[in-house]
Amino acid sequence: MGSTFELRTDLFESVEARADFINPRCFGSDFAAWLRERLVERGIDVGDPIQEDFGWVLLASHRTFTFTISIGIMDDSIGRSPAEWCVGVSFERGMNGIRSFFRKAPVVEHAQVSEGVEQVLTAEPRIRELSRA
Repeated sequence: MGSTFELRTDLFESVEARADFINPRCFGSDFAAWLRERLVERGIDVGDPIQEDFGWVLLASHRTFTFTISIGIMDDSIGRSPAEWCVGVSFERGMNGIRSFFRKAPVVEHAQVSEGVEQVLTAEPRIRELSRA
């Protein structure tokens, strides 16, 4: 279960890699912080951004479920502004043994988190060409 958003914007750094990047494509820390702040304002509990090898991740708790919000720059956009970005929302299954694999996925809660992300992205005028893939 997942939702993916593709967009173009010049709002976030996409040209100069930072010294603390795991690799040269780990752009998006400013995007993650920006998105986190706006989701928290909408009542979604979101942890601090976490760097991954593809970009950045936010862990969002909604009701009793955890969702991963991933943020990554498209490879062809590195060094360009505006850049193309991909934002994904997926359900994190618990590591609580075999029972977690047989529980129903939280379709309603996933839709609510995805809609929150989409509303935040849509509300920003500097985000263009937003599509849900």
